[in-house]
Amino acid sequence: MSKFKSGNSGRPKGAIGKTTKEARELYLNAIQGESEHIAQAFKDLREKDPYKYLQVIAKFTQFIIPKLSNTVLSNEEDEVFKPFTINIGSDTDS
Repeated sequence: MSKFKSGNSGRPKGAIGKTTKEARELYLNAIQGESEHIAQAFKDLREKDPYKYLQVIAKFTQFIIPKLSNTVLSNEEDEVFKPFTINIGSDTDS
């Protein structure tokens, strides 16, 4: 492996490192064929403790469905936009 040189930006953003890749492969190999046992464990947990079951599902969901983030819109003066209502149709259409 060559020495890091000044000006080199390094690994691109989002690139997966060797260790991470190997860890993911190891994990996938370990759980391969375990889907029936995992499903049964979820079923057992749901029956034993529905609240804990929902907590576990919520925790795993974040790895499947990304969390939504808040977005703040602002105008050129850096003021936060005020909400407004759009009325479709009017009372004078009759």
